[in-house]
Amino acid sequence: MTLRVNRRLKYPAPVKIDIGCKDNTKPGFSGIDILDFGQDIVWDVTEGLPIQDEFVEEIYCSHFLEHLKVDQIQDFFCEMHRVCKDGSQIEIKVPHSDTIESYYSCHFSRWNESRIQGIVKGLMQGYHFDIDSMEKVGIELIVTLIVRKK
Repeated sequence: MTLRVNRRLKYPAPVKIDIGCKDNTKPGFSGIDILDFGQDIVWDVTEGLPIQDEFVEEIYCSHFLEHLKVDQIQDFFCEMHRVCKDGSQIEIKVPHSDTIESYYSCHFSRWNESRIQGIVKGLMQGYHFDIDSMEKVGIELIVTLIVRKK
């Protein structure tokens, strides 16, 4: 059973969330991680995001997605879409699939430009993201998505 704690998330103002933050929450964001590092929310995001619909204005997700199993990816993207407002920005950083780092034993999914494009195009009807930018920088694939609700 996962410990669930929502310490300091300030409602009702729209929020910015850092998913998989560990002990390094991005300044100005509320952190979410499955382990307790002192961040705002301790939560297993594979069970959904503990945030109301269309409430988030920005998501930062650095070196988290590669820890999801392939069969969890679509549900996670749908959850991010659910909690985001129209026009919200999602910044993703993952090890690029052509690097050794992407093959660490704790990484269950591999990421490259084709995977991002496939996810964005292959999501169920009603879940829309625009790719604002996508580039490989060092070992990382850095992607900015814009949430579209209309």
